[in-house]
Amino acid sequence: MCLGVPIKLSKLMKILFNLPQ
Repeated sequence: MCLGVPIKLSKLMKILFNLPQ
């Protein structure tokens, strides 16, 4: 598995969860 993919996914998830709802 490529390590770059999960890292990008986790960063995206963090950004999404940090967005004000």
